[in-house]
Amino acid sequence: MSEKKIGAISLPINRLHIELTNHCNFSCEFCPDLKMKRERNFMDFEMLKNILNEVAQEDIVRLILFHVMGEPFLYPRLMEAIKYAADKKIQTCITTNGSLLTGKLVDEIIEAGSSRVILSLQTPSAESFKFRGTKSISFDEYREKIKEI
Repeated sequence: MSEKKIGAISLPINRLHIELTNHCNFSCEFCPDLKMKRERNFMDFEMLKNILNEVAQEDIVRLILFHVMGEPFLYPRLMEAIKYAADKKIQTCITTNGSLLTGKLVDEIIEAGSSRVILSLQTPSAESFKFRGTKSISFDEYREKIKEI
């Protein structure tokens, strides 16, 4: 049996990042967000389904990570996206700043079919939170939210 390839890349690849949105509720100083010229938007769900269909049909990837520029939990159809991927036998992972996570949301993620969440703790202190956090909650509120999860 011959090895599947796209050009020089052997398939399946280990992971594929998909940007569901470039909206974010944090303002990390290392993020190129302020230089981004793209309009703020959400991926069209039909486009996402087409990508996931092709990924499943061609056995392109082992794991899809929903994350690039934006906060995935701002994507209005995130649970539906996870479920659609799971129905196609595609593993998913969400990388998040954690500010929107709740116990209920974690349960929903698991129920939808994702088994991985990466919590990107770029704000481990009150001082760093001033530069990387959000104005919608305080550092203490953020820290307590993370500890609860």
